[in-house]
Amino acid sequence: MASGTRKSFDSDPEPARIAEGAVAHDESMNFGVDERKLVRKVDLHLIPLVMLLYTFSFLDRVNIGNARLYGLEEDLGLVGNQFQIAVSILFVTYVLFELPSNLVLKPIGPQRWLAFIVFVWGVIALATGLVNNFESLVALRVLLGAFEAGLFPGLNLYLTFFYTKRELALRVGYLFVSAAVAGALGGLLAYGIGHLGGVRGMSGWRWIMIIEGIPTVLLAFFVYFLLPNDPEHAYFLTPDEKKLMAARHRRQYGYTESAKQFSKKDMMKAFKDWKVWVFCIGQFGADTMLYGRC
Repeated sequence: MASGTRKSFDSDPEPARIAEGAVAHDESMNFGVDERKLVRKVDLHLIPLVMLLYTFSFLDRVNIGNARLYGLEEDLGLVGNQFQIAVSILFVTYVLFELPSNLVLKPIGPQRWLAFIVFVWGVIALATGLVNNFESLVALRVLLGAFEAGLFPGLNLYLTFFYTKRELALRVGYLFVSAAVAGALGGLLAYGIGHLGGVRGMSGWRWIMIIEGIPTVLLAFFVYFLLPNDPEHAYFLTPDEKKLMAARHRRQYGYTESAKQFSKKDMMKAFKDWKVWVFCIGQFGADTMLYGRC
């Protein structure tokens, strides 16, 4: 009877949705917690910080374009396509380091790992305002790409610790909203900061890099103290809410050990799955059109 019911759910998504809702309702009643209020509470504590992280990440990545308007090329003596090289070289390490970063996210812990990469790339972004030649600029852009690489995939993985599959898409969408906000604010910030040109003998582009890098460094400390590793360590959840979060996670991702921690076996299965490689090729093409320059 149970197996027959399970098969019918697999073949018809509507009963599966009804059953999932019923299980959620039962769990909420058992734990004395309203699941919808719980999700809103998690949103309130996590989403603003997550959005700030991606906003500053995007700003630190693209502010070189605004810096160009305030004398970067002239000060560093860039010629030919050297500026385009400095802009594009970031994506080489950005692509290469995304996967390794996610592989160490669980063993090290999101709280420590994300705080670490945010702090380091903030320092790198700030230091970019102090370079004096093309070689130094390229070196820092390569490092910036390596450390920023772990943020977007890391946040996507991190959000699965707190949200179900149906809730996840909206929260990932907030990251793209952050990128749009950063794009809109970046020019305005650069315009204001650029007027500091001449202060302490430094050009406006240097102040843009330095001032936009400082908040990222400070944000790393907020990440370390305010971003919990998982629901079990979330300071803002009550014991009953933590139990419900655990039940929600089991309902979505199963009871296996690999659902809780890094699994080398599951990683190798992903590497051998042809669908993963097809998706990677398609995504690479989409990103090339999105970020490519004529």
